Amino acid sequence: RSIAARYKTELLDIYTTVRVPVVRRDSLDQEILDIKRRQIKNTALAVLSRLDTPDIHQMIRDQFTRGSCATDTLAAFSLYMDSSAGDRYTLLDSFEPESKKNPVGWENFLSVIAANSSRDVLGLIFRVEQSDAFQIEQANDQRALYGGFAQNRKKSLQTNEGRDFLQKSLLKLAPINEHSTVAMLRVFGALDSMEE
Repeated sequence: RSIAARYKTELLDIYTTVRVPVVRRDSLDQEILDIKRRQIKNTALAVLSRLDTPDIHQMIRDQFTRGSCATDTLAAFSLYMDSSAGDRYTLLDSFEPESKKNPVGWENFLSVIAANSSRDVLGLIFRVEQSDAFQIEQANDQRALYGGFAQNRKKSLQTNEGRDFLQKSLLKLAPINEHSTVAMLRVFGALDSMEE
């Protein structure tokens, strides 16, 4: 946040300078260059997002609605879900139908929700669990939502409500898929390196 505040103008310049429309190229070298530019642009936007101000919310929303590739759209969706913008649930509701159209899009959607850092991450997860597209029996849904949340240690281990949800998720998932459940248990490997 301090970096974003101090270098806001420079970060905005970087963001605008490296914005590249997605055009399929004949040259792999040019494709790689475009990918790197998008990475720089999305990193600049991620740093700016820590300011959590209405002007930055608008930038993120603009990238989400005008994104020319899945990477840009997903990066913006993730940053918006982490923000304090008042219309996050509206954006969630608008993006869910698009995400449900294919398994990869749906898994990415669930992963973004699970990795969320906002105060109401559990509210977002509960909302997504109610979706008709969420199938707890599907390994990719389990891995993306519950496994993703387990790996989100700042929420799953470092908050009381996160630990409570993690416990309930493990108990709910164990009779359905032991493999996914055991994979989630890896999160506890970090306990020895954490402060009490």
